[in-house]
Amino acid sequence: MQRWLTAIRSFVLPLMLLGAVTALDAQFLAPEQISSASTGCATPAIDRDVNNNLSFAYSCDGDIFFASSVFAPGVDVNVTNGVLAATKPDLFPSFSGQIRIAFQRDSAQPSATGDDILTVANPGGAWGSPINLVLSDDADEDVRIADSAFGAFSFAWWQTSVGLTQEVWLRIGLTGTNQIIGSGSRPSLAYDSSELLHVVFERAGELYHVSHDGTTLSSETPLGAMPGAGMVSIDARAFTHVAYLSGGDLYYTNDESGSFGASTLIDTGSIGQPRLSAGADGQAVIIYEKAGQILMAERTSGTFGAPVTVAASGTEPDVQLDTFGYAHAVYADNGAIQYTNNVPLTTPDFTATPTTGEIFLEVAFTNTSTGVYSSLLWDFGDGSTSTQSNPTHIYEAVGNYTVSLQATGPGGTATEVKSGFVSALPATNTLRVAHVAGFASESIRHPVIITNTVGMQGYQLAVRYDHAITPITDVNLDDSASPSPDFVALSLHPLGAASYLTLGVVLETQLPLTGLTIPPGTGQLLATLDYVIPIGTSVGTTSPVYPENGLGSPPINNIFSAETGTSVLPFLLGGSLTVTSIPTTTFLRGDATGSGAIDIADAVFILSFLFSGGATPSCADAADANDTGAIDVADAIYLLSYLFADGAVPPYPFPDDGLDPTPDSLPVCL
Repeated sequence: MQRWLTAIRSFVLPLMLLGAVTALDAQFLAPEQISSASTGCATPAIDRDVNNNLSFAYSCDGDIFFASSVFAPGVDVNVTNGVLAATKPDLFPSFSGQIRIAFQRDSAQPSATGDDILTVANPGGAWGSPINLVLSDDADEDVRIADSAFGAFSFAWWQTSVGLTQEVWLRIGLTGTNQIIGSGSRPSLAYDSSELLHVVFERAGELYHVSHDGTTLSSETPLGAMPGAGMVSIDARAFTHVAYLSGGDLYYTNDESGSFGASTLIDTGSIGQPRLSAGADGQAVIIYEKAGQILMAERTSGTFGAPVTVAASGTEPDVQLDTFGYAHAVYADNGAIQYTNNVPLTTPDFTATPTTGEIFLEVAFTNTSTGVYSSLLWDFGDGSTSTQSNPTHIYEAVGNYTVSLQATGPGGTATEVKSGFVSALPATNTLRVAHVAGFASESIRHPVIITNTVGMQGYQLAVRYDHAITPITDVNLDDSASPSPDFVALSLHPLGAASYLTLGVVLETQLPLTGLTIPPGTGQLLATLDYVIPIGTSVGTTSPVYPENGLGSPPINNIFSAETGTSVLPFLLGGSLTVTSIPTTTFLRGDATGSGAIDIADAVFILSFLFSGGATPSCADAADANDTGAIDVADAIYLLSYLFADGAVPPYPFPDDGLDPTPDSLPVCL
C-alpha cells in the first residue's frame, strides 16, 4: 500500500515532465485499492480538478463513498450515510474547490418502482445531507454533472416513464427547475471556455446537441448517426468525442471537422459499456471491459493505437486524462474499487559543478531525471535539503559529502544516491578579522589577516561592525603587506549596529607597471581597522567585527585579485572586540625583550631563557609569540619565520601594544 501513499499523494501537486516521455510510452502500474471495503463496491467514477487532484466516487452496499488523491490508501468517506440503494454516482470537482456528487437510488416514494436522483456536496469541507433533484415513480438513469468556472453546477439524466417513454432532463443549478430537453437517453454535458453548457444525448440511433447559456435552452441539432449505446465527452474546444457500441463492437467518432465523420473501429467482441475522456489537441482515451479484462485505447495525433491492458480483471471502468495527457483509471474488481495510471516511473539522476573545491564551495546542481514527478527532495549530505529543481548549495565544512535526489510522482518514489559526490577541501585562501581586547578610551589597530596562495595585484575588503562600540575611522595599511598602493578607495558607512566599510586597493596603476604584488604567504597583515573604544563602554562588552560579502551599492565582495587575472573569493572568518578593565600594562606580541620592536634578538632571548638559563621575560605573554598560552621553542621558530621566511604575523596585540584577547595561565606582565 505504500506506493498508493506516495503515488496518489504526490499527484496533489501539478506534475512536471522530466524528459521526452509521452503517454504512449508508459504501461499501467499495478493497481491499488482505494475503497476501504473489499466487498460490495461498484459503479466507480473518477474526475480531477484544474490542479490534477483526483476525486473518486463509488457505491458500497447502498451508500456512496468518496475518496481523493489527498487521502491515504484505503481511506474514504461515506457521503450518504444510510440512503438506501444508492448507486451509479457521477462527480465533479468544482473550480472553487467544492466536490459535488450526483447519484441515483431506488425511489423513496411509497410503492414506487422507479429511481430518484440526488446530489451531495462538501461546502466548507464537511459533507452535507443529500438533496433530492428528482423524486418520482419513473426510472431515472445515468445522471451526469458539470460545473462552470463560476461554480454553477448543472445536471442531466434520462428517464423512462411508466409508459416506457425515454426523456432527457436538465437542471441548471441546485435552485433551478427540472426541464425536459427532449426524448432520448444517455446524456453527457460539459461547459466550454465561454461558459456555455453543452448537452449531447442519443435518440433512436442518432446523436443530438443542445446548449444552455444560463437562461435559454437552444433548439436541438442532430449531430449524426450513432447506431448503438455510447459515451460522449466534450473537450475544452467544445468538440464532441463519441465512443459507442454497435453489434458488440466498439467505435469512435468526433466532430472536429465540423460534422461527425466516418467512425473508427476500436475493438471487436463482447465489449462492455465504454467510458471516454477527451484531452487537449484531439487526444482521447476510451476504457472498456472485454472478456473480464479492462482495456484502454488512446488517440494521439488523430490516430488510435492498439488497445492496452489496464487490468487483468475488473468491471465498470472509468477514466480521466490529466493535463499532461496521462490516463487515470478506476474500476471495480470482486467488490473492491481499484485505481491505476500510466504515468511513467521516475528515474532520478543529477549532475553538479564544481564537485571539488575549497570550503564555502558553491555547487550548482542540475536535475537530469527522466519520467514524471510532482516533487523533488535533495539531500546535500551536510544536513541541508532542498525541494528546488536545480538548486545551488554552499558547503561550509571540510569533508566528502554523499548527495541524493528523491523524485516522487504518480508512479511512485525513487532515489538516486551518489556517495562522496562532493569534496569540500580546506581553505587555502583566507581573510580573517582578529579577536582583540581593549579598554574604554584605548586606541585600537584591529588586524585583518590573510593567507593567500597566489600573488595579489589588489583586493576588495567589506567589513561589518557596530559603530557605537567600534567606531572605525580609518583602514590603515602601515606595516601591512601592501604599504604603498597606487589606488586606495575607502568608504565608511556608520549606521549603528549595521555599520559597514568597503575598501578597494590596487597596488599598481601608474606606468610603467612592474608586476608589484602581495606575495603568497600565511598569516599576512593586510590592514588594520583603526578606532578608539568610546569612553563609558561597559567592561565585558563584546562586539563582532567580521567580513561580509555583498555590502554597499553596488555590492562589494571580499576578493583577492590574483596576478593570474582571476578573482579569488577567500574563506571569511570573523573577529571581535572584547572590552576589559584598564590594565596596569600592555604589551606587543613577540617583543620578548621589551624593546618596543620585534627583531632577531627576541627569538634569541626566548631560546636563551629556555635552554641556557637566560633571563626570565618580564612579560610572558609577549614571549608567547604564537599565543598558545605557553613559552616554548615554537615561539622562537614563529618569530624567525615571520622575520625571515614570510611567515605569519604575530597574533594580536600587533602591530601595536595592546591587551591579550586570549585567556591563559601565563603570569601578568610586570
